[in-house]
Amino acid sequence: MAADQLRPQYHLIAPYGWMNDPCGPVWVNGRYHMFYQWGPDKAAFGNIHWGHATSTDLVHWHHEPVALSPVPGGPDSLGVFSGCVVIVGDRAIAFYTGIEPSVQCTATSDLQMVHWEQNPVPVVSEPPPGLEVDGFRDPLVWKDQEGWHMLLGANVRQSPLGPGEWF
Repeated sequence: MAADQLRPQYHLIAPYGWMNDPCGPVWVNGRYHMFYQWGPDKAAFGNIHWGHATSTDLVHWHHEPVALSPVPGGPDSLGVFSGCVVIVGDRAIAFYTGIEPSVQCTATSDLQMVHWEQNPVPVVSEPPPGLEVDGFRDPLVWKDQEGWHMLLGANVRQSPLGPGEWF
């Protein structure tokens, strides 16, 4: 593939199939881990997984086994969509969106991040009461001195606040 003049040489690209959003970039024990939405079946949207690659320099990438796959009958059965990864002690926690309906899911791993255990129960299963939204997804999670926080993206159709007012 390196001889292909049309293939990017200094950017991470999936080994095959369809690639979309980067998810959960994290640096652990001298290695960068990059996860990304990946459709391994074809070079088009569908059957979304999380691909995984590692690097020591952000130029040369090693493709790891697929990190997350849709679980039949699970909250992510129609795809593992965008999210993030946080490190808590000796564990990595992935937060991501399952769709139709949009729910926020988690998976955990050791710091090698090769084998993940997906939680069969969403951590957030619906928007806050009184908030009518479309596309409730893409969790970003972080910790500060006040505790843990999650930011989610959504298209707000109806807000409990007045027009033009923000949360």
